[in-house]
Amino acid sequence: ADLDALRAARGAAFDTLYVQNQVAAHQAAVTLFQDYIAAAPESALKAWAQSTLPKLQSHLASAQALATPAQ
Repeated sequence: ADLDALRAARGAAFDTLYVQNQVAAHQAAVTLFQDYIAAAPESALKAWAQSTLPKLQSHLASAQALATPAQ
């Protein structure tokens, strides 16, 4: 459904929808990683998730900044 909406959108409507989808996807990824880190036993995968989480949080912040109108 989201992909169909993006295909149909044009101009500013596309930009807005794209950014909204990026924010939602990055929020979901951050939550997934946080939940995994909190519950997982110590392992190489957990260490990787811990080192990757700050990058995901940075990408989320960038997407949120795009969603905030310039002042």
